[in-house]
Amino acid sequence: MKRASILFMCIFMSLGILSGCEVYDNSHHSNSSNDKNHMNILEDDDITAVQDDNELEISLNDFKGKKEYKLNLNDNADITVDYKLEKGSLRLTLKDDEGIDTFTAEAYRTHGYTFEVEDKGTYTLIIKGTDVSGKVEIEVD
Repeated sequence: MKRASILFMCIFMSLGILSGCEVYDNSHHSNSSNDKNHMNILEDDDITAVQDDNELEISLNDFKGKKEYKLNLNDNADITVDYKLEKGSLRLTLKDDEGIDTFTAEAYRTHGYTFEVEDKGTYTLIIKGTDVSGKVEIEVD
């Protein structure tokens, strides 16, 4: 009986610890200057995103829908977006903290964009797609 109680307590505590490890879409932040060695990982059935201090790498597998990522950017931040899609297309939109679009692009097959964000602030990167497979890499300089 004592052994069963100890086993039950260990399982219960493990579940409590693991349930606190979930990462939510809105908690993805990148700061191009202050946070170092900072990494978030988000995994769903159709998307995996790895974000550290200056990069966001998104792998898509028959992705359908919309995802948002927060980026804390400095003045005059250069953003490079590279992508290679095996199928489908994506719409990439970057909005400032007031909800104003600062960059929008349609992504098909393979290409890249570089653009500059003039003002420091928290921006939201929104990706929308239907049946998209491939990879998107975003780097902040």
